[in-house]
Amino acid sequence: MPSLFSDYSSIVLQSESDEFEKLCALPPPHVLSDEVQAQTVEEIDRIRRMAADGPRVPNR
Repeated sequence: MPSLFSDYSSIVLQSESDEFEKLCALPPPHVLSDEVQAQTVEEIDRIRRMAADGPRVPNR
């Protein structure tokens, strides 16, 4: 049975620098902070560990 979390995808954007600045201005500044990035990495690692452990509730 394939794991639900075995494939992580990314999105690649190509744009002019002024368009990129506009895109980065959309989310609140704290979203791009090092702390939020570290927290996101920790959360993804936790999901990977949980997926590797297998189901928590027996399938019926």
